[in-house]
Amino acid sequence: MDEVIKTVLQVITGLLGLSFLVFIHEMGHFLVAKWGGVRVEVFSIGFGKKLLQFERGGTIYCISAIPFGGYVAMSGEQLHSVDPVEPSELADSEKSQSANETSDNESAKLDESESVEHPEKPHSGEEVFTPASTGYNSGDFASKSIPLRAAIAFGGPFVNIVFAFAVLWGLFIYGVPEYEKERLIVGGVQEGFAGEKAGVLIKDTIIAINGNKTLGWNEFLETMAMSDGEELKLTILRGADTIQLPILPYIPEEFAEWGIAYVGVNPSIKVVIRNWLDHSPAKKSGMQKGDELLSINGQNLVSAHDLNRWVSKSEGKELLFKVKHPDGTIAEIKLAPKLFTPEQLPTLKKTRWLMGIQPMEMPLDPPMIRQYGMIEAVPKAWDKGIRMAEKPFIYIGKMIGGQISPKSMSGPVAIVGMIGWSFHAGLQKLVEFLALISMNLGIMNLLPLAVTDGGILMFLALEAIRGKPLAARTQMKINGVAMYFFIGFFVYVMYYDLLRIPMLFGN
Repeated sequence: MDEVIKTVLQVITGLLGLSFLVFIHEMGHFLVAKWGGVRVEVFSIGFGKKLLQFERGGTIYCISAIPFGGYVAMSGEQLHSVDPVEPSELADSEKSQSANETSDNESAKLDESESVEHPEKPHSGEEVFTPASTGYNSGDFASKSIPLRAAIAFGGPFVNIVFAFAVLWGLFIYGVPEYEKERLIVGGVQEGFAGEKAGVLIKDTIIAINGNKTLGWNEFLETMAMSDGEELKLTILRGADTIQLPILPYIPEEFAEWGIAYVGVNPSIKVVIRNWLDHSPAKKSGMQKGDELLSINGQNLVSAHDLNRWVSKSEGKELLFKVKHPDGTIAEIKLAPKLFTPEQLPTLKKTRWLMGIQPMEMPLDPPMIRQYGMIEAVPKAWDKGIRMAEKPFIYIGKMIGGQISPKSMSGPVAIVGMIGWSFHAGLQKLVEFLALISMNLGIMNLLPLAVTDGGILMFLALEAIRGKPLAARTQMKINGVAMYFFIGFFVYVMYYDLLRIPMLFGN
């Protein structure tokens, strides 16, 4: 029952977190549109059927059935099916209408210039687009100036990015856990991996990567993970000597789908049982949630990956675990891994030996909590925010280069699950993860793709350069092609999201 409640809380927290980020994104569009005099017809959190709604000030505010996104619908946002009317054509039309309303005798006597009040003529070759000339009302989005329309499009991503920086700034003021960042002491080197082949030893101190000072174990592991095929140079302090070791990360078979390179060099950590599958060998063996796994067959464990390696190569043979229970007692437990198939666990791509647990790595020594002043926190938040903003581009580059599989991309279901995970890990982790997702949401929406805010900015830039917008039919065709692409992409990502549900929620 506790696990059910925990999973429900994870889902609710994840949905609320994602909905909040969508809310502030759409609020950015909404506020700039209102400020610019654009009539907003609908402000929706979610898509599809409206579940809850109310109207105020001519705007319908609603929560819709599909919670993965939202939108602001503005009057005159969609282009007309015909191109804007030329001022000269509009004048001719007005003249004709005026002439029809005048009797035949009077129209013969009146000079056309006296019967119609002409709009101011543009300079030769210059096109002028006004609400009247385009058929839009003054409150329509399309009637507004290019800078205002660009500001409205930019408003959503801007709020997401500012929110991320503000959250990080607040976290540094509140206090963040910090490890020794410029001296990474190696706690474990796994047999057969790139670290051992490079000559890294336990108790070595890594002080630089390719000449750049280390920025902590997380940055070290990320640098290794994203560098498959690229040789790196580690600067290591060994005793009183400083040495250079070339290291070539590679992607192990079990990480192939995710495109994550692993070098087998780890800090001093402990491996703890966070969760398990029902009817798993671990649960039946007498292990407990929260147990620290000290060793297997007399060999100290140095990482969760080390545990996976032992279990995978066991081929079902019994393993002897030394574990430390949450109450501090030490026990030796024998366990035989069980063969699981993709039919039993949809997250598996092939049949594998498993002990049925979800391991978690924790530092042996707790970090120091460091608080920063309001001014001192600004550059810290800026540096961390910039690193967050760079990650999507690094990831996309690796994916284009074939180093990362598109299957590893996370869709809305995975994001909801991970927000819920961070909630269980603590308020600080939740807030920091929301900042990361908000930054990614803002940056990705600025990409010049036809159905994103960046796509709108791209069309507006073309309009500014050409002196007039693209033909409505052209924009509709571009948006149509882009929409089909994104629907296909969304279905692709959602498919792999759904396969990960057992891993993301509860099990």
